[in-house]
Amino acid sequence: MLLVGVGVGFVLPLTQLWSKFLLVLTILPVLAVADVWLLRSGHGFSFWVRACGFEVCTVFAAAGVARSLFEMAGITPFVERAG
Repeated sequence: MLLVGVGVGFVLPLTQLWSKFLLVLTILPVLAVADVWLLRSGHGFSFWVRACGFEVCTVFAAAGVARSLFEMAGITPFVERAG
């Protein structure tokens, strides 16, 4: 998860990281409902929100730290914000 976060931090600027993080957090309950009711995995809704929430926060925290370090080093994001 940390390596994925560093990769995301390399690709996206901080402003896009924040918007993508909020988007994924918004979609998270929908994914939990889909798994609980459609796929019938045996885990409850709260399990999926906690587990996936932890993973999402870990990836985006690593991405934010990596992006900040990249900016201090003068490394520009791979994807520039469309003007």
